[in-house]
Amino acid sequence: MFEHMESVKFSELLCHNSEVPILESPNGLTVAVAAQYQLHIWDVDSKKVIQRFKCENVIDFMQWSANSELICCGALKESIQIFNLKNPYWICKLNEESLSADKVYWAPDSFHILLISEFSIKLTIFSLASSLVAEIDNLKTIENAASFSSCKKYLAVAHRVNFEDHIGVYSCDSWETLKFFPVETKNFAGFRFSPTDLVICVLESLETKVYFYSIDGRLLGKYCTNAYFAPIIISWNHFGNYVALGDCFGEVTVLNCMNFEKKSSHQLPEIITEEDIAVYKTSVKCNGDPEKSISSWEIDELVKSRPFSVSLPMVSSDKQKGKLLKTGIQILEFSTCGRYIASVNGNTPKVLCIYDLTKSKVCDVFIQNRDIKCVSWHPEKSFLIFCTGSSTLHMWTPHCCIQYMAPFKSDFSITNVTWSKKKDCIILNSKDQASILYLP
Repeated sequence: MFEHMESVKFSELLCHNSEVPILESPNGLTVAVAAQYQLHIWDVDSKKVIQRFKCENVIDFMQWSANSELICCGALKESIQIFNLKNPYWICKLNEESLSADKVYWAPDSFHILLISEFSIKLTIFSLASSLVAEIDNLKTIENAASFSSCKKYLAVAHRVNFEDHIGVYSCDSWETLKFFPVETKNFAGFRFSPTDLVICVLESLETKVYFYSIDGRLLGKYCTNAYFAPIIISWNHFGNYVALGDCFGEVTVLNCMNFEKKSSHQLPEIITEEDIAVYKTSVKCNGDPEKSISSWEIDELVKSRPFSVSLPMVSSDKQKGKLLKTGIQILEFSTCGRYIASVNGNTPKVLCIYDLTKSKVCDVFIQNRDIKCVSWHPEKSFLIFCTGSSTLHMWTPHCCIQYMAPFKSDFSITNVTWSKKKDCIILNSKDQASILYLP
């Protein structure tokens, strides 16, 4: 996997608006770069800007359509514009009366666009041909109040009606209500569609339960976690037959989606004694100045001494005094093959743990010098990349882990990494710069 790392290439640094990372199109052929009022469309293969559009306001968000031909952007609180890559002279502008937009979604058909107003007052559906199509009221004020099913036929929306939580299921063809049903939550915290089956996982913020509903409103199952009054992070595997739950105590629980019962649970031990758990420790020189590094890439140090202390801090669990010092699992991602889970506990943010579900145990642990910011699995292979806010990119396979230094002399602190749809490129973002890494 890593024998040709000397031929890795980087694109030039692409400057973008702060906190608006460059965004790859769904087909992986282009990326959008927001530079003040300008929107640059950058071709991944030729490494050149192929189109430029000018917005009315400084761009603070971007969103590609599913067909990669349209892109909406602008200032959410001011105006939203839509540009057409095939017809640069065609421009559309959305106006939502006096209400500022809070979220914008493209419908799967790339022909409708959904706008959630500020304070989640309503969801408005626009057609690019006939303007206003429909409005949906009584939205629940949560971070992601709307989501499309994996088959792209249904839209699920979180509602709050008469002080009770509900889910509305709508047709993506006619936008008519197909089902409107109550859920057992006391305070709806969020939901996620299964990637394959039409199942909705509903999270509760006031209780320790996670609920699973079919799109016709049937309760399929529920699971009681060990967390209390703390958010739970979830991750479906690619096949939809398992779902992982990360709680505030740093425990990862895997449920079988046939009956939504626990298959296994995993937690990083404070002291590692097993010889078959690989412990990698990052090199100090690869987190500093690139010019001081011996080479542009090197293999992580493998710690062989046992027992090895991960130095997990002690945490109070005094419920009566309301002490909950743990921040819990912050990152939880299934590998595409479904065999591995990568997780980061917010209480030990410098430690990345990988669980092997076939062995039902921890297989690899990474000790970093900085907090881990982002992880991303390869679209097809057991190949993980992650970053720590330095100029170093970390790459892992089941056989080894390496560090690769970005070659730029200017400060390039990588805070977000994403595998490209092209599968041989990696998109690297810092706060206001980006680059694309081309693998051999």
